[in-house]
Amino acid sequence: DYKWEDFEAKLLGELKSAFYPCKAVVPSMIEHKRGCIIAVSSGASRQVSEGFLAHSTAKSGLDAFVKSLAVELGPHGIRVNAIAPGLTVTDATAFIQQEQKNSVAQMTPLRRNGLPEDVAGAILLLASEEARFITGAYLPVSGGIQML
Repeated sequence: DYKWEDFEAKLLGELKSAFYPCKAVVPSMIEHKRGCIIAVSSGASRQVSEGFLAHSTAKSGLDAFVKSLAVELGPHGIRVNAIAPGLTVTDATAFIQQEQKNSVAQMTPLRRNGLPEDVAGAILLLASEEARFITGAYLPVSGGIQML
């Protein structure tokens, strides 16, 4: 039932939101021989579920973008990684029924849904100097529901 226009809009939206900021900052990063790019993917890029066709496809494309950039920019001292939040309680997930959120929480080893602070903490970790030898990574931030 999906219209191509809607599918295309999701794909382009996700990829443009990574492409254009990278296009803006990478030249300066190359000049300084350092930098860190962190994309926000989704657990849905690897564990698909019904009703998320466009989202899963778009985030899978973003994952490939991250890996390709990691290879291309690594020689310039630039790290590129992705975090992949699981169900996180935000305005974007407000449409999901609380019963479904509770069910997902019970499937995670940590028995809860993510919070924005959990995602921010993962970004901070990957941006830190402690992660200086990590690039091309896909880091699930899912309370353990997605393990690699």
